[in-house]
Amino acid sequence: MKVSLIVPFYGVEKYIAECAESVLSQTYSDIEFIFVDDGSTDRSLDILNNLIDNKFAGKKSQISIIRKSNGGLPQARKTGLAAATGEYIMHVDSDDWIDTRAVEKLVSKVEETGADVVYYYVAKEKSGGRTHIAKDPEYSDPKVFSNDILHYRAHGYLCNKFMKRTLYTEGLFYPVISMHEDVVLSSQLLFHAEKAVLLPEPLYHYRTILPLLQEESEEIAILRLLGIFSLFTNSIRTTFHPLLSRLHGNILSEGRRRLPLNTTRHYSRSILIWLRKPVCSIVYAKEYSVSNCLYSLCFFSLISIAVEGREIFFAVSVVSGYLLKR
Repeated sequence: MKVSLIVPFYGVEKYIAECAESVLSQTYSDIEFIFVDDGSTDRSLDILNNLIDNKFAGKKSQISIIRKSNGGLPQARKTGLAAATGEYIMHVDSDDWIDTRAVEKLVSKVEETGADVVYYYVAKEKSGGRTHIAKDPEYSDPKVFSNDILHYRAHGYLCNKFMKRTLYTEGLFYPVISMHEDVVLSSQLLFHAEKAVLLPEPLYHYRTILPLLQEESEEIAILRLLGIFSLFTNSIRTTFHPLLSRLHGNILSEGRRRLPLNTTRHYSRSILIWLRKPVCSIVYAKEYSVSNCLYSLCFFSLISIAVEGREIFFAVSVVSGYLLKR
């Protein structure tokens, strides 16, 4: 059974060597390794190439490195999936690592059970050498698992789910910006799965890093907010199953949490200034039309008014849905 192991990377020169070594050292042999360089501007690519040349030269025929302009994690994963030819897909984030026998154990579980999804525990590696094991229960019905992910009763990580490639259909919605993307993709994939089984071992090691939100430029913060808006509008328009609509409350809350700590007036001015920049018209013209950016402005202005009122959140949802369906 051939496995495609996909590793998107961007700006991870501190971690790419450890990640790539854990991936390329897998005991299972029939793997194609797909690294997607999402427009890195640091030494990540050089470090990866040096590691391959010096330690894994014998596996070069199994390794692909795809270079693309920066578009965010979901789109980088999508690029890797387009190149994948394996029967099963495994995702690894470039600042994390996996156990050396991970793929071997997962393939064995698939052969034993015939499952099209095998999910496993995640070891969340914290500062000071502390580790927390994130676990999910066994699910007899993948649709129940999907529903629990949407309600945040189960982990939506994509990186702890070994999935049959045929589940990645053309109709999947991929968020443009990294925001709730694992929840969105995992819920869609599990909804279409016939059988999901648990392998109760922490095969994946997730490196917890303090959020960089305070260090983001205003432009990046606005892009993230537009990403939330894109996810919100697509959750209205997408009809893969009615469960996605239940993400609305989470997206609204995330939008409010991500708002810069300034006045609505200043934020509105920031968006209008940003709209005039070439990067908006050139890079994001297809994903974010001017009308959508203006809708976003209204959307987040309303959220900024809502301090605690769920009624206001509901009103935003209804009004936005009405406007976007017209």
